[in-house]
Amino acid sequence: MSIVHILSKAQSLGVRLWLAGDIVKMRGPADAIAAIKPDIAAHKPEVLTYLRSASNDLPPVPADCAGALRHPDGGLFLPWGPYVDQAQLKATQRELFDVVDELAKLERWPDEYFDRVVYCIERQPISTLRPDLAHFRERLAAARVDEQSRHTAARRSWKYDR
Repeated sequence: MSIVHILSKAQSLGVRLWLAGDIVKMRGPADAIAAIKPDIAAHKPEVLTYLRSASNDLPPVPADCAGALRHPDGGLFLPWGPYVDQAQLKATQRELFDVVDELAKLERWPDEYFDRVVYCIERQPISTLRPDLAHFRERLAAARVDEQSRHTAARRSWKYDR
């Protein structure tokens, strides 16, 4: 039996084939899978070669979808978001801490408030790091503008001493 015959039989039975490493995965009706499984097992090297070449024909993952998974039908999806390794997590936490530290100094936060925010940075879920970083960056930009305005106003004002 040829690979073309096996694949057309699988398609006619409603069985979808794809690769997960060196394993041929199948999805479809249970009786159809049972009927096609012996043919696939007998010609596994040819099926693997065909599926590998078919998967190489897929378009590359765009940069804005880095970390996306590819569904067997070829579509991309992010079930939980892009993969973040330990180094990326620590770098993002460090960046957030640096922004908060500078903001706290500019706004003259009390120690208790600063300690609480740092505690939250260390223990917050990964999903909230990016939004928090954006929020505190906006506040820091505004605080820098206010500080620059105060500094400029202080330089322009003159003091009269008798």
